[in-house]
Amino acid sequence: MPSPRPSAPTRTPLPVTTAPLTLGVDGVETADHAQPGECALEAKHADEDNPRPHVDCTGGVLTVHVLAAPSPPAAPRPTLGQTVELSLVSGNVRYRTPGGSTQAVGASPVIVPNGTVVDALLGHVNVIVERDSSGALDSAETWAGTYTVAQSSGGITTFTLASALGDAEAGHAAARSAASRKPRHLWVAGKGNFKTRGKRASAVLRGTTWLTEETSAGTAVVVKEGAVAVRDFGTKKTHLVPAGHSYLARKPVHLAPPRFTG
Repeated sequence: MPSPRPSAPTRTPLPVTTAPLTLGVDGVETADHAQPGECALEAKHADEDNPRPHVDCTGGVLTVHVLAAPSPPAAPRPTLGQTVELSLVSGNVRYRTPGGSTQAVGASPVIVPNGTVVDALLGHVNVIVERDSSGALDSAETWAGTYTVAQSSGGITTFTLASALGDAEAGHAAARSAASRKPRHLWVAGKGNFKTRGKRASAVLRGTTWLTEETSAGTAVVVKEGAVAVRDFGTKKTHLVPAGHSYLARKPVHLAPPRFTG
């Protein structure tokens, strides 16, 4: 007599725990109160194979894969010898990149290339640069002037006095026009490898605040704090100017040739 067929096994669904969820230290929710034979809730981050959150129940464990939040984008930063960062401090500051149009420096910092003209006649702006290959940053605050900014591959950032940008916005045109009629000048305060350059002299800061101005007599450097090394292009000499003092790189004197009568 043939043996009787075994009956099919009875399938009993696993119960799912209703225990409260607790927040783990890694930011995922887990239920650690599941009883033996129950389906425990366990959260895991999604990966490339599981790009979307999903639920499975394998081996008596219910697993919820949670998609991790994306990392915020890295903030833009200047590049040594190529670009600088402009960060508005106060007032109205504009800039024009080489071959570009005039734009305002807004609430968010902007990265601009060497050769950018910065018009800070009516405001204050921080110029932030990469000091060297270490990635450390230096900054200088500039105001009351217009200049072209450029940084060398060696890390020296130069502010060359320039004419005010045209096409002033409504409401600022009159003030900017009045400021631009004054001789070219620029205030700088900061620490690092920064220098200003006029027609007849350049000034290298040593942790200081100073003014560079073009006058009818020549290029004047006035030091308010710290000390500045001034290079006179005419005499080819460098002068250390301390706080409370100034230096004038004079225009060359052209003597008229003698006139003979007879």
